[in-house]
Amino acid sequence: NSQLELSQASKLIYKKNIIHHLENGVMVVDINNTYIEDQVKIGSATVLYPGVYLKGITEVGSYCVLESNAMISNSV
Repeated sequence: NSQLELSQASKLIYKKNIIHHLENGVMVVDINNTYIEDQVKIGSATVLYPGVYLKGITEVGSYCVLESNAMISNSV
């Protein structure tokens, strides 16, 4: 696979994860500039601003606000 194909596949996975969280009550301000990996759990009514990157085994509670360009990894 080329780097372009890898980038496209990654983008699809992030979008799938974002849709899952949107369906469970998370507000994502900009789905094209937010990155959520597979193992991340997010409580309902949490707001994610553009540039947020959630990775690894991470849990974010309900009613939280994550401001732009925050990166959280393996955290609760």
